[in-house]
Amino acid sequence: MLQREIISNKIYKNRIIGFVDDDTSKVGKSIGGVEVLGTTSDLIGIVNHHQIETIYVALPSVPLLEQKQILEKCYNTGCKVQVLTSSKDMISSNGIRRSLREIGIEDLLGRQSIQLDNEVIHDLIQGKVVLVTGAAGSIGSELCRQIISRGPKLLLMVDVNENGLYALQQEFNMLRRDGLLSEEFAYIPLITSIREKDSLERIFSSYLPQIVFHAAAHKHVPLMEDVPIEAIKNNIFGTHNLLVVSQKYEVDRFISISTDKAVNPTNVI
Repeated sequence: MLQREIISNKIYKNRIIGFVDDDTSKVGKSIGGVEVLGTTSDLIGIVNHHQIETIYVALPSVPLLEQKQILEKCYNTGCKVQVLTSSKDMISSNGIRRSLREIGIEDLLGRQSIQLDNEVIHDLIQGKVVLVTGAAGSIGSELCRQIISRGPKLLLMVDVNENGLYALQQEFNMLRRDGLLSEEFAYIPLITSIREKDSLERIFSSYLPQIVFHAAAHKHVPLMEDVPIEAIKNNIFGTHNLLVVSQKYEVDRFISISTDKAVNPTNVI
């Protein structure tokens, strides 16, 4: 049905090259003159051989875990992937068009994505002095972007990575120049290491942060297994310094961001 829709409707600028199906008895057969080229295990080879650009996934009734495994294979090909979300929508052509969508991160999670209560988050941050450690990292920098959009009185961006922190500061400067970031929200980059308790003392005594997001940590397991003492100094002693100073200056809320990102806690980290 999806094949007929794509062929008959000029809105699709695609030429169908073939089908893929994990039922091996179908491989080599044709549907409407289009061959079943292989199984999902053959996807990368099929994509490379036929120079495929787009993959349509029509598995709306397949169990979630199996869908996730197949979508990961599609995603790993580097092709544009579109998913048909509802078997009911396959009944009508209009329904098919309405139901096709780009693959999203929630498709690969194997669970429903978490819906944040933005009003509560806004109330938590608005008008407060907020400090983020590890602000130049992938997690910390995104935290800073989300925090600055929710109206803090002051955002303190703490990291030992000078280049990363400078880049984040310039990003916010350009947003402000373009009128996309209010002048009333202040942000200050602070080059320091959480290992240096005296430096943390100076920051906390000067700015009196009310909320701390702690994202600073060595997170990459293979690297840190070679130098575990560095991970211990940063992740354990650095965190301890931050906790002690936060308690001393009566921080209202201390949020510790997972130091192992998304992996199961089965390793040395």
